[in-house]
Amino acid sequence: TLTLDGLVGLNPIAYAREAISLAAATEEHGARLFSNGAVTSGVLRTEQTLSDQAYERLKKDFEERHTGLGNAHRPMILEMGLDWKSMALNAEDSQFLETRKFQLEEICRLFRVPLHMVQNTDRATFNNIEELGLGFINYSLVPYLTRIEQRINTGLVRKSKQGVYYAKFNAGALLRGDMKSRFEAYATGINWGIYSPNDCRDLEDMNPRPGGDVYLTPMNMTTKPSDGSKAGKQKDNANADETTS
Repeated sequence: TLTLDGLVGLNPIAYAREAISLAAATEEHGARLFSNGAVTSGVLRTEQTLSDQAYERLKKDFEERHTGLGNAHRPMILEMGLDWKSMALNAEDSQFLETRKFQLEEICRLFRVPLHMVQNTDRATFNNIEELGLGFINYSLVPYLTRIEQRINTGLVRKSKQGVYYAKFNAGALLRGDMKSRFEAYATGINWGIYSPNDCRDLEDMNPRPGGDVYLTPMNMTTKPSDGSKAGKQKDNANADETTS
C-alpha cells in the first residue's frame, strides 16, 4: 500500500495524479487537433500588397478548401505570386503518439497491469504473453486475494473454528496453461499417483469414467524402505512375492 506517513494509505490515482492528468491533457489535445484540422502548418506569403477584397476572398477560399479533415492533402491553387511555406511539425514528429503510449505504460505500471491486457502488444510475443499473464496473477492479484483471505479468516471465522474453516481463493482457473502443458502435467500427476484419471477429467470439466478413481503407484516404489540388511531384503522380497501372487 502506498503511504506518505506510514499510517494512512494513499490512493494510487492520487499518488500518480500528474501522470493521469498528462494522459488526459494529451487526449484532449489530440481530440482538438484532429477535430479542428485548422493547425497552423504553414503560411502564405507574397511580395505584393493584397487589397482588403483580395484578402477576404483568399481567406474565405482557404478556409473552405483547406481546413478540416475532409480537405486534407487537397492541392492548392495559388495566384498573385503567393507562395506556401510549411512551418509546423506533424503529430509524430512532435512525439505526440509516443507521449500517449508512454502515459498508457505509466498508468498500467501504477496498477501492475501488463500492457497486453490493455490491447498494447507492441513488445509482446506469443511466447511471453502467457508468462506476462502469470506474472499479473502472482504479483498483482495474489497480494489483494491474500489480504481478503486474511480479513475473512480473522473477521468472519470464530476463533474456536479458525484452523478448521478458512477462506481461500482458487486461482487455478487463472493459472491454467495451454492444453499441451496441462496434459503433460496431468500425465506426470497420474504416473506418480498424485492424481487419478477422474481427478484430471474433473479439472477439465469432463464426466468421470468407470475405473478412473485408481491412484497408480510407480514401479520399484515402496512405502516402507528396507533397512539394508540381508534379513530385511529377504523380508521385502517375500512381501513382494505375496503381493504378486
